[in-house]
Amino acid sequence: MGIVKAGLYQGKEIKKHPVKVDFSILMDETTGGTKCMTEVVTRIRPSLTLKPSHSHKDIEEIIYILEGKGAVWVDNEVCEVEKGDSVLFPANSKHTTKNTGNSPLVLLCFFSSPNYRKEGRYLTHEDIEF
Repeated sequence: MGIVKAGLYQGKEIKKHPVKVDFSILMDETTGGTKCMTEVVTRIRPSLTLKPSHSHKDIEEIIYILEGKGAVWVDNEVCEVEKGDSVLFPANSKHTTKNTGNSPLVLLCFFSSPNYRKEGRYLTHEDIEF
């Protein structure tokens, strides 16, 4: 059994993102011994977009909006999101998220892999503007 008792917004921090986006891994193969998924909290500051757009090779991602409001771009489709919404990014889909509010946009993200950032699985798409 794996339990994260430190609190929802604490975990193994991944490097700070260049556009002031913070990631914390709550549970993965190293922190919770998962076999087929990863749980991450992502915080995007107001008026910022998670860049570059990216995809996950053969990995699905679900995001749940914990706080704030924003917009998601998935394979040329745009949808507004707010607290309480869930979004599926299908495996291999190009996607990104933008904070359209005045407070942090906080996402709880689930990936169908215990190590979604493993080399060759996280693909960036610099050519996409959102």
